[in-house]
Amino acid sequence: MTPGLRVPAVAVLALAALAWAAGCVALVAAAPGLAAGAWYTPEALAAAHLVGLGFLTTAIAGALLHLAPNMSRAALPGGPLAGALVWAGAATMAVGFWRGWAAAEAAGGVVAAAGAALLVAGVARLWLRRRGSWPEPAAGLAVAGGWLAATLVLAVLALVERRTGGELGLDRPRLIGAHAATGGLGWIGGTILAMATRMAPMMLIAPVERVGVARAALVVWHVGAAAVTAGVLAGAGGLVRAGAVALGLAAAAFGAYLADAARRRRRR
Repeated sequence: MTPGLRVPAVAVLALAALAWAAGCVALVAAAPGLAAGAWYTPEALAAAHLVGLGFLTTAIAGALLHLAPNMSRAALPGGPLAGALVWAGAATMAVGFWRGWAAAEAAGGVVAAAGAALLVAGVARLWLRRRGSWPEPAAGLAVAGGWLAATLVLAVLALVERRTGGELGLDRPRLIGAHAATGGLGWIGGTILAMATRMAPMMLIAPVERVGVARAALVVWHVGAAAVTAGVLAGAGGLVRAGAVALGLAAAAFGAYLADAARRRRRR
């Protein structure tokens, strides 16, 4: 880790913390509606994007700034700018959702999409430039980057459907559900899983063994995420349940991998 990477990483993580605090405020405001079963409210939309984009995605960008050189011996290209754009876009979108300002929604969406696209490009370049001996984090990040790209496509469709009054003829609840699945399961969940394959043993100072279990967990996780997303889009409950089972199996396998690392740890 070079000293020049630390300040940008901390700055991006600080922005993520601000988005988390704002998301909590929006979630409190959305609580009465959620308790009444109204989940598609301006406050709920603002909270979801502040947490999902402003906090989690921005935090991932900040974490990758710090961890990428350790995982692949290459810095994350464009990471600081990507994190800042995602955060600014999420904040602008949240204001637009909460106040009903279509222009702010659109502007925030464009800025957030630019940041996310820059982040996907940075992850792709990180994969191409990798020189380390740990393929799992880089490969997992590459797949997760594909999920982020899919999330952007579904977000654009949902925004157009929302603002045109359904002219596209798409099922809005299914579209939003698939958008949430690609972002939450594929992008955020897949990224966390990929990074933990190596960061967990490192933090525990444990020998890296039984990597095949972690690789299998990564593969099954993404298969499950794909099944859930396809099932939501098609309205196929059986496919969604099958995907949920696959996600559960992947989580159990990865838990076994982590438990084995904890058993062999040198740090208590």
